[in-house]
Amino acid sequence: LCGPPPMIDAAITALMQGRLFERDIFMEKFLTAADGAEETQRSALFKKIDRRCDMAQVYRITEQCSGKSFECEAGQSVLKAMEQRGMKCVPVGCRGGGCGYCKIQVLAGEFECGKMSKVHVPPEALKKREVLACRVYPLTDLTIECRPPSQPGLASKQTKTTALR
Repeated sequence: LCGPPPMIDAAITALMQGRLFERDIFMEKFLTAADGAEETQRSALFKKIDRRCDMAQVYRITEQCSGKSFECEAGQSVLKAMEQRGMKCVPVGCRGGGCGYCKIQVLAGEFECGKMSKVHVPPEALKKREVLACRVYPLTDLTIECRPPSQPGLASKQTKTTALR
């Protein structure tokens, strides 16, 4: 994307609704002298994108129970970083925030979340910092703990299919 901040904000919002993630979007900003001088006039989303674009940042993710740890780049999901480093401390499911299989609890550190299934991460779970590893992006080093898939609400429901003739 290339353009003024309001256009980039609108385009990123539209792209994310189409299931493209912020980390997959490259952008260039065109700012006027007034835009550059008056930081407070920039939109919240644009500031968020600026943080995500600082890919030099690397965070340490530590899984509490196993003691295993790995590095995660800014703008990268915890699950993707874990998989890229050949670690197996979090179960892997759909990788898109829908199945709930990679549920973790963040015990320490700050993070941002992408869209997640509210079936698997209802508001009360989010308040307890229970999130899906495929949709959580660290802002600092994190300490996490896996939430086993056998917990209530995560077990898969079997359905019976009947053929109609």
